[in-house]
Amino acid sequence: MSAGFADWRTGKGIRMITKQSKNAIKIILAVQLTVLAFCVCFCVKNAKHSSEIYFDLDSMYSDYIEFDNDVWYADDKLIQTQEEIELLYGPFIELPKGSYTITMRYECDYDQDCMVRARSEDPYVKAGNVILSKNQREVSFEITVLEDLNYSFEMVVNYNGKGAFCLQDIGIETNANAWVKSFIGLLFVFLVADLYICFRDFVQRYRNLLFALAGIIFLTSLPLMTGGISNGHDLPFHLMRIEGIAEEIRRGNLPVRLSCLWMDGYGYPVSVYYGDLLLYIPAVLRLAGFSVMEAYKCYVLLINAGTVLISYYCFRKILRDSQIAVVTCLAYCTAAYRLMNIYVRSAVGEYSAGMFFPLIAHAVYNIYTADESEWNGYKRNGLLLAIGMTGLIGTHTLSTEMAIFALALVCVLFLKKTFRKNTVRVFLLAAAQTVALNLYFAVPFLDYYKNVQVKINETVSGGAPMKIQAVGAYLGQYFSFFQSVFGRNSMILSRRMNLTPGIIFMVVLIIGIVLCINRRGNKEIYFFTGFSAFLLFISSDIFPWDFLAAHFKLGNLLAQIQYPWRYINLAVLFLALLLGTVLKQNFLRDNRKQNNYLKAAVLICIVSSCFFVSSYSDHAEIKYYYDTAELSTYSVGMGEYVRTRADRDGLTGDVAKDNMLEAAVITRDGCYMELYCESLEGGGTVEVPLFNYKGYRVTDETGVEYEVMDGENDVIKFMVSDGFKGTIVIDFVEPWYWRIAEIVSLLTILLAATVKAVKKRENRQGGILNENNI
Repeated sequence: MSAGFADWRTGKGIRMITKQSKNAIKIILAVQLTVLAFCVCFCVKNAKHSSEIYFDLDSMYSDYIEFDNDVWYADDKLIQTQEEIELLYGPFIELPKGSYTITMRYECDYDQDCMVRARSEDPYVKAGNVILSKNQREVSFEITVLEDLNYSFEMVVNYNGKGAFCLQDIGIETNANAWVKSFIGLLFVFLVADLYICFRDFVQRYRNLLFALAGIIFLTSLPLMTGGISNGHDLPFHLMRIEGIAEEIRRGNLPVRLSCLWMDGYGYPVSVYYGDLLLYIPAVLRLAGFSVMEAYKCYVLLINAGTVLISYYCFRKILRDSQIAVVTCLAYCTAAYRLMNIYVRSAVGEYSAGMFFPLIAHAVYNIYTADESEWNGYKRNGLLLAIGMTGLIGTHTLSTEMAIFALALVCVLFLKKTFRKNTVRVFLLAAAQTVALNLYFAVPFLDYYKNVQVKINETVSGGAPMKIQAVGAYLGQYFSFFQSVFGRNSMILSRRMNLTPGIIFMVVLIIGIVLCINRRGNKEIYFFTGFSAFLLFISSDIFPWDFLAAHFKLGNLLAQIQYPWRYINLAVLFLALLLGTVLKQNFLRDNRKQNNYLKAAVLICIVSSCFFVSSYSDHAEIKYYYDTAELSTYSVGMGEYVRTRADRDGLTGDVAKDNMLEAAVITRDGCYMELYCESLEGGGTVEVPLFNYKGYRVTDETGVEYEVMDGENDVIKFMVSDGFKGTIVIDFVEPWYWRIAEIVSLLTILLAATVKAVKKRENRQGGILNENNI
């Protein structure tokens, strides 16, 4: 297999492109560019010339209230009800097929909601329930109309019987989302076609391998090929992360640190604490007009594809057998715990981190098995390890912590090899590269951890020891292969989610244990078996997590993973390596049985995956999410990054003032705010609806900077002097040392890419091209 790759790179054994083929390719590209240019023109035209759909607000209908003073008004005195009612409906206007942006201006004392539909049973309108938040005065959302609606377009405003509600205006205008999505779809089709044309010899030569890998991607993505999406445990939180990133990109705030979309505009610095490197992909798709659900499904598909390709590559390098690598890749990617993470828990960080585990395993395996005296080749393992760790840091902090813990154990177990001169050098090189690559994330993270009081600080440093043992996996669950995949972190077994690595991995673990007992395995089997069993042990409820957290600081730090069964994710990696090693050993002993072993492993993986899809189809709580306005901006999980004194229920969205004649918002755009302030004698104070996180700066129109203080609920508070009269500007500005850290990380990437390109060029010129250059 490796020779094949080398042949492809050098061009040996591959049909040379003729002059006629080059001309044909040029013609195809010219046609594609022409078509795409027309699409771009249509997109720009529709974006610049959006048309407004006119209708009068009084064309809405109500069975409870009347249109008065150009508004629809209701309160709990006019309407006394204990149930949610359809307060307003209409306007039953014509609406052609296309995509639209709807803007509503309103006021309410309690959250209400609105839905958009066609007045028929046919799903002609793609839109969800829009939240009308009590802390906002305006909401905009996008809808897609699939067929021309003839006087059947309907908006329904629901009223829950609490407080006052006033609808002031509704605006509808066209947008270019449908054209942009079509353009991106066409661009993707052309890209696939071009790749096939350019690499058709490679595709033909390795078509069986490519078909197998594509089949694994298809198998792991089957739950995506349904209407809607399962409302996973953490799905609203991660959808809000995507929306928050998209909104800040739209405003030009890169990299995203603090998004003011959260908590009705008060802001949440989730990007400082939680790596979101890969979430820029679905965020960009959102900006291109894809619904939040479509963007998220694309992200899952890309993660599945990336995990398949990376795991196959790494397992092939470790096991040095393409067939076994494919089977191992299949088992790893279809592991029951991994699928549960994706489609039940919606644990975006955790399943994204799983894409990088094989890369770290490949690097560490090479560090301990390769010839460390050949430094030029050996040091590449440091870069591989750094890239893998960077992937973890950029996706899931807790997975990074678990990986470091596992790596430390490996270093201790192989202490003699660890302290070889070049092994120490390569680890130091990997550490230095990892630090340089991730300064962009580490510096803001450590800055906030040290200087900003949020709830997670109290949990880690000043709070009671974490008690997580009781929620660990039950040993019996590891063998509950056909338990319903849905559930929660309940103490009752029947209500728990499925926490098993899967049939294939538990079977191979038993085989590994038997081989160890009978001393029929090799060193790799002994190691992978022992490490897999240990990781499953610490994932369970019998490991003394509570004791360690109560008596040791390190124990309490490790307990911050919240749920011991997170280590199953790492166990799956070692079980996959065990599977590949066992298969390889049996091949060497009896080649006649290799096809039977492979077929049995493949069959088990496919059947297990199909059972998961069946359970998903039977029990998934399907939701349809189209736009930001359908998501609760308070979906912050346990609120680890909320300011310590903040009371989310006490937020009003209003400006508070003391000894001020005037303090009113002139304009606001996310974290940027302009206020007109006029103080009374002696000066006054102003509190604005923004949580006070480090980075905010308050200045007046002359550039004078004011001290930012914590107000009630830990919002931004500032003081103005006696007789002040003018404009105050509030904005989020990154500290200078954050910017330096970002520049260092960017320069590190550019330097590494430049060095790699120069070496490849030198190798090609010298005729030295082998598998290590791929």
